[in-house]
Amino acid sequence: MNIERKIKQKIWSKEHNYFLIVQPGLESILKNEIISFGYNTTKETNGGLEVKGKLDVLYDLSLKTRVATKILFRLATFKATHLSEIKKALTRLDFCLFWPKDTNFDIIVSSKSSKLYHTDMVKEFLAKEILSFGKKNDFNYILDKKSQEKLYVRIEDNEITISLDASGDFLYKRNIKKKTSKAPIRENIAAALLLKYWDKNKYLLDPMCGSATFSIEASMIKNDIIPGFNREFNFMNWVNFKEKTFNFLKNKYTKNLNYNIKNIMPSDLEEASVKVSNENLSIFNGIKAKKENFLNITPSKESGFIVMNLPYNKRIKVEVDFYKEIEHKLLKDFKNWEYLILVSRNHKFNKLKKDNLKIKNGGILLNIYHGII
Repeated sequence: MNIERKIKQKIWSKEHNYFLIVQPGLESILKNEIISFGYNTTKETNGGLEVKGKLDVLYDLSLKTRVATKILFRLATFKATHLSEIKKALTRLDFCLFWPKDTNFDIIVSSKSSKLYHTDMVKEFLAKEILSFGKKNDFNYILDKKSQEKLYVRIEDNEITISLDASGDFLYKRNIKKKTSKAPIRENIAAALLLKYWDKNKYLLDPMCGSATFSIEASMIKNDIIPGFNREFNFMNWVNFKEKTFNFLKNKYTKNLNYNIKNIMPSDLEEASVKVSNENLSIFNGIKAKKENFLNITPSKESGFIVMNLPYNKRIKVEVDFYKEIEHKLLKDFKNWEYLILVSRNHKFNKLKKDNLKIKNGGILLNIYHGII
């Protein structure tokens, strides 16, 4: 059977499992997003959700998800306590249906509560078997730890799951930002919080915008701009890539994009941050960051939504009184405004309402404050 026919029978005509990795704490937000796309989850774990479907589902999810960090293509799941059992399972996998003849790849192995606990040994064995498979089929596969093409091998309770990295670069890299600020929040975290708390019809004030992450994500949510419109994915390099299907989906979501943004107002005290923000926001019309001190802002609206990712006192040092001033300003001048405030666990507000959502940004545990003043 030639490779084109094998791809049609084993890849194109069948449904596959896709595992969407997500920041711990954001699983329920990702699930709601997946449901909004018209899909159901088949498996839910801490840090990820699984969806089943044909290749068009993988393409659709990759283009549209704002919350997921990465998507893995499940190749196989099986029980194993010895390398010989892995070798037997590998005979059922045909990497030629995914990787072109000249492919550099890396293998990432993790193990927990399993007899096959020596991850370096498992990686070495897998690499040897895959390279041998390649040579037999006249494929020039090369093990390269710098490669974007990665094979993920998870061993837990003697169950092995083998997956391919379908995304490549992390999905929070939208390929929109030209520069970042000192302490940026990841795009997928910002998007998840906005999806959870913000009504996109509400005026949004982003008065400590940094590199404008919240304003960019809010702009895309408000105007239904898909986050994957300006980037590439690993699966586009696979031999089974259905280019016409992918282009059809992408064109469907991008043919009537509206880049005219209204009622989103970013600002920052630092001139450098304002400059960076405006470079990053240049893709949009009608939105521009201003140089302004939040403590001097008089709201122009009777109500709205204010979002602030406050300094964690790590990369950006601040005095304790800074947080007291922020709270005082909100309570004094922003009556009837809805707020979403991120701050490190080391700092607390006395009169603002803390949400029970538990997440990290840059490895730092955060308190999330949300309510109406």
